[in-house]
Amino acid sequence: MNSISNRIEHAERIAERALGQQRRFAADASHELLTPIAAIRAQLEAARLYPDDVSEAIDGALRATGRLEAIVSDLLLLASITTITPSEREEIDLGRLVAAELGHRQAHCPLEVHLAPDVIVRGLRPLLARVVRNLLDNAERHAATAVRVDVRRDGERAVLAVSNDGETIPEADRERIFDRFFRRDTARSRSAGGSGLGLAIAGEAVKAHGGDISVQDARPGTRFVVRLPLTRSAETTREERRGQVVRLRGTRPRPSPPSAEGVALRLPVLHAGETAGAGAGPERRGVRALAEGGGETEDRVLVSGDGEVA
Repeated sequence: MNSISNRIEHAERIAERALGQQRRFAADASHELLTPIAAIRAQLEAARLYPDDVSEAIDGALRATGRLEAIVSDLLLLASITTITPSEREEIDLGRLVAAELGHRQAHCPLEVHLAPDVIVRGLRPLLARVVRNLLDNAERHAATAVRVDVRRDGERAVLAVSNDGETIPEADRERIFDRFFRRDTARSRSAGGSGLGLAIAGEAVKAHGGDISVQDARPGTRFVVRLPLTRSAETTREERRGQVVRLRGTRPRPSPPSAEGVALRLPVLHAGETAGAGAGPERRGVRALAEGGGETEDRVLVSGDGEVA
């Protein structure tokens, strides 16, 4: 009888915690949605009172509408993450996925990129790409001077690490930071236009792929580490490509076959300690990339303005 009673009490505690989480989420979501709605109402009322300023009021209402749309879209995405079926997943080279995302971005601070080849995971490509984007957005928002991105293997796990050299996150917040609408710096997060759901989406997406995500000290700064299961074909591919190293030093890369080692982004050639000159464009200056393969590390070419992945 004691055993049954203990199980019932345990189940009641779990149900109570779940109900409390739902209530907090409903309250937080309502508050976040009311903020842009109130802003839209204020702009419309201003337009009615001051017809000469209607253009400015419309611009403000559109900005608030965009924020409202972002929150609703992210809430719908969160609700759909758990419905992903195994048939929707495919084998993905994590390094190439990260390279593609970097090629599509305008970097707001210097980036250092280390991508090991043939780190193959199984998942939903758009969702894993969203994880990469959210972690990069968060890193750039909080970086003091630079961001670093690593993709590598660790035993039977693929590891994606995104670091920034800004402030460290206190131990007490390292679990809560993945809660929906949790913000350590409310003013900064809202002014950046985020929905407050970026890290929550990253955490849920990683869990849906059988992985885990954690926060570590980067000394200086903070590192977000994602660990995902490697596919069985990853080790086979690694053995097939072992010893095949493409060295790219001082010249623009020629087209390489799919079996070439490493992931190269196209930009002006940068060696260790160098930064792109003024002609490289503000979005690419100061970026450095290293691709690992065959037990060696080589300076790699970054990408050019077209954002293509080699």
